[in-house]
Amino acid sequence: MPQLYSRAVRFNSSSVDSDFQPVVHIMYATDKVTESKAIQRIYLEDNKIGEDGTLYIAEWIKSNKVLTAISLGNNQIGSRGAKYLSDALQDNMVICHIFLEDNGIGDEGAQFLAEALRNKTTLVSLQLANNQIGAKGAQYLSNILQNNVRLTKLDLRDNNIGDQGALCIANALQDNMTLTTMNLSFNGISAATADQLYTLTILTLHNNHIGSKGAEYLAQVLQHHPTVTFLELQNNQIENKGVHYLAYALETNQVLTSLRLVGNHIGDQGAQYLAHALETNRTLTELALQMNQVGDQGVKHFANMLENNMNLKYLELSNNNISDWKAIAAIIGTRAKQEFKCISLCSNKIGDRGAQLLASLVKNSTTIVELNLQSNHIGDEGAYHLADALKFNNVT
Repeated sequence: MPQLYSRAVRFNSSSVDSDFQPVVHIMYATDKVTESKAIQRIYLEDNKIGEDGTLYIAEWIKSNKVLTAISLGNNQIGSRGAKYLSDALQDNMVICHIFLEDNGIGDEGAQFLAEALRNKTTLVSLQLANNQIGAKGAQYLSNILQNNVRLTKLDLRDNNIGDQGALCIANALQDNMTLTTMNLSFNGISAATADQLYTLTILTLHNNHIGSKGAEYLAQVLQHHPTVTFLELQNNQIENKGVHYLAYALETNQVLTSLRLVGNHIGDQGAQYLAHALETNRTLTELALQMNQVGDQGVKHFANMLENNMNLKYLELSNNNISDWKAIAAIIGTRAKQEFKCISLCSNKIGDRGAQLLASLVKNSTTIVELNLQSNHIGDEGAYHLADALKFNNVT
């Protein structure tokens, strides 16, 4: 049975199959009973609705003039289901949120949606992740950006739009001043188009083919078109050379607050570049460097930087090559009077000796909110010291 929340209806996972007609009758009954409180939002993700079930939903949508949000993620609706929904949404003047991830709609389905949504001035967010959309589909969807004046979030991760598709979207963004958040992760995008998405505020590009050359282009964006506040570049083969470009841009950039460089083969040299940039940068508050090759020397660079930088609040160094607990202690010691919300050091080589020293600092710290030491070869002795310290710490 559906769960009703005011003007929303949500069905639990696997509670609905393609024979959706009985559920549609429930919706009609709900509308009739509640009169002016007709359903405005419907969430049906992770079921087995399929193309035929989508047809039933589409017929109901045609009779509902107040529907503002629909979520059909992971339901195998295919391109035909996308066509049914597109036809149903033609006369809906209030739709704001559409979530259709994991449905295999392909380029054809993207075309149907683009035709229906291109003039929808109410649409705020569109979620189409993992839908087998290629460059052609991205071209169709770019038409939405050219006309829509309210769309702020577009999620196309886990598709295959490539550089050609990314360029179509980038060109559409030239005249679009409202889209601020875009996720293009896992799309085969290379350095060739990395710098064309400079109008966004939140840009997620992890698991593409950006490389050090793409990092150079993005650094130029950070210098000359400073609008991006969140930049996610995980697993992009950026390496120390690419970090050098980004670090140089950070010296003058006063907008970016979060930089995520997880899994990019960055070593101590790259850590030094970043530490030097953060000596003067007072805007960045989060730096993520998990799963890189930062060692003890790199940590020392960060420790020295933190003597002067009191703005960085999150430093994530998990899964690196850190074993110098004195350098780690130095990082914590620099923040004796300034709040440091999180330092993540899991999967390094801290050991019992390091845990003992860290415990003595944690015991007296009034600033560290979260300290992650998972998988660090810490045994009974180290655990004893940490536990004892936590008895006296009212922050961690």
